[in-house]
Amino acid sequence: MRARFAPTARDMPLFACEDGPLVLDAGYDAHLLLHRQGAANRNGYSNPEVDALVGPIRQERDATKRNALLSELQRRVMADAPWILTFYSTMFEAVVPTIAGRVSHPDDHERWADLSERR
Repeated sequence: MRARFAPTARDMPLFACEDGPLVLDAGYDAHLLLHRQGAANRNGYSNPEVDALVGPIRQERDATKRNALLSELQRRVMADAPWILTFYSTMFEAVVPTIAGRVSHPDDHERWADLSERR
């Protein structure tokens, strides 16, 4: 199934998996999902105006300016509506009782350094 929804194939009518970013940053995520060359641009979304905003967003350090660029990016993407989210699944993980320190993080990735053996 992963091969069928790879950016090079794009022959699945529905995308059945989420590409959550490893880095919790809107600029990183915008490039990953919205830029025409983004590694997780699964539906082939392409808008030159959006592409032109992604680079400056990733480089801007001033929070006020960056938020203004992100607002403009969001306005343009919303106008295009390149995908429709039909549901967002919940992540379930089982942890044996002998493991301590398991914490859920917003990116759904484990922090192995947090884990320890419960005694």
